Amino acid sequence: MRFDYRARVDWALVLDGLGKRDRDMSVLVYIQRFGTDAMVVLADSHKRKWIEERIDFDACLSISLYKDACQIAQNEDAAAQAYYQGINLAFLALVYEGDLPKAEDIASQVLKHCKNAKVNEFP
Repeated sequence: MRFDYRARVDWALVLDGLGKRDRDMSVLVYIQRFGTDAMVVLADSHKRKWIEERIDFDACLSISLYKDACQIAQNEDAAAQAYYQGINLAFLALVYEGDLPKAEDIASQVLKHCKNAKVNEFP
C-alpha cells in the first residue's frame, strides 16, 4: 500500500495518538523533506517526548524543526504556519531554555504573524 504525503502525516498522527511515537517519528523522518507539515508534526512529537521524558535531544531537535519550518513559512508568507511554530518556539524558550526575554521576543513576532494571518487560514 502506498500513501501520499498528507496520508503519511495523518498516519503518523494516528501512531502518536496510539502511543507508538517511535513508529510515528520514523514515518515523519522519512517524509519531512517533502514539506513543513511533517516537520511540524515531528517537532510536536519530540516536544511531547521531551515533556514526558526530559531528554535534551528531543527538546533541541524540536526547536530546530520548529525554527526551520517557521523560516519556510515566513518565506512563503504563510502567517498561520509561522505563528503556530512561533508559539511552540516561545513555549520551549520559556520552559526548556528558561529564557523569558527570548520567549517574549518570539511572542511579539507571533503577534505580528497573527495580525497577518488570513481569515480562515489554519496552521
